[in-house]
Amino acid sequence: MKDSFRNDGTDHTSDDTAEPEEQTVLPAEELIPGEEEEARESEVVVLQEELQLLEGQLQDMRDRYVRAVADLDNMRKRTRREIREAQHRAASSVLLDVLTIADNFERALGAAKEGRHGPAKALYDGIALIYRQLMDTLSRRAGGGHGRPRDPEGLHLRGPSAAPE
Repeated sequence: MKDSFRNDGTDHTSDDTAEPEEQTVLPAEELIPGEEEEARESEVVVLQEELQLLEGQLQDMRDRYVRAVADLDNMRKRTRREIREAQHRAASSVLLDVLTIADNFERALGAAKEGRHGPAKALYDGIALIYRQLMDTLSRRAGGGHGRPRDPEGLHLRGPSAAPE
């Protein structure tokens, strides 16, 4: 048992297992007939107002949820697009550099074509083979067609249609 001091100034002894006090409800006979109906109507009005308030809060929360889901979806789409664009920029930069080298390689092969006799022919054939491998790889990686690499900007195909002989 515990001792407690209540607000009414009296000392009451209570038990932890004591049941909660029940509120006293006046029986319907003790209310004046008009007051009973008025009390019910008043309670109904209060409950309806509370229901309207809660329905408004629920609608507000639903709207916020729908906006949050839409914002998240937009962020996902934007992030995917930005990643694709960054990958494209990085690949384009590398491909442009490699294509410049391939163009210089092609010019060197054209110049070496005239003097391909004896040992120079074997060197030329080896370089031509490496050139074809480079162009095939560029074609596969850059999405070009017909053995020619595609310009990373997608404007036109670059390079020869076939490796020099």
